[in-house]
Amino acid sequence: MIVDHCTFAVLFALVPISMVLGVDTAPHQCAAQPLYQHGFEPPVDLDCITQLESQKAFDEVMHLKHEWIRQTLGSEQTQTDLSSKLKRLFPDHAHKLYEMTLGPNVNYNIPEDAPVLNGWNVTFMHSQFGWLFDKVKATLRKQLGDHVSIRPGSSFFFRILSGNETVDPTVRQILKMIPSPGHYDGLWTVLDWPEGVTFEHTISFTLPIAMPRGGHGLKIFERYRHPLTQEYHHYVTKEVLTPEERDKPANSYIHPYHIGKLSLHSGNEFHSVAEFRDVQPDDWRITLQGWGVFVPNQGWELFG
Repeated sequence: MIVDHCTFAVLFALVPISMVLGVDTAPHQCAAQPLYQHGFEPPVDLDCITQLESQKAFDEVMHLKHEWIRQTLGSEQTQTDLSSKLKRLFPDHAHKLYEMTLGPNVNYNIPEDAPVLNGWNVTFMHSQFGWLFDKVKATLRKQLGDHVSIRPGSSFFFRILSGNETVDPTVRQILKMIPSPGHYDGLWTVLDWPEGVTFEHTISFTLPIAMPRGGHGLKIFERYRHPLTQEYHHYVTKEVLTPEERDKPANSYIHPYHIGKLSLHSGNEFHSVAEFRDVQPDDWRITLQGWGVFVPNQGWELFG
């Protein structure tokens, strides 16, 4: 079938802009409160994509290697202490400790970074990974029970760590040693939201595309910050912590990631990237990252 430029233009004009940008413009009704409330509960793992689809996503990320952005470990606001610590402890190797990102993202709690969400590569990411974003939305819609959409002008993004960049034995050993600083998610506060949004109901999610042979996951500490009162609770007993208890080291555990399973939590527990057990030259750690906020009477808005 031969389609001339005029015919193509007409066909394109008939395609809703929502299909191009991943924005769901269909009418929907939601209550003022969400059906799903994660609260103090541990992360849940949801079937999202198959092994073949995980491989497809991996291949597409590899194909776009020229679009990757190098990010030194500690470049995020939540890891600024890590960056200076690495330079102090490992002056000859700190510059070799980095990850790559693909796609626009907002660094934690840095208002100046918010405009990057509206960059040209938002449309690019939807055109390349729209099928994967649809899988994520469908998985979350099933779990949350309410309307789910990607925030206009936003997309999700990939975090990428290559074992090929850590062939230096010393670097591999450092990756096994260094703890990633714990934090509470709060980057939704740098974005504009409709009146009535209180951030009482939020989600944070990770979809592993590739994992190191030794496995990896999310490190969760026994600390929980209530999104409204800002009180700190024990993650297991739910009791409010005194200032003295808050200052004590918290117990932690590792929630393992599984390729193809979307790991969902509230973001209000104290958490961090887990230490690496081992890193081999042919290892990859690739995850799709995103967050969401419940907007009363509209549903969940997702972003990355």
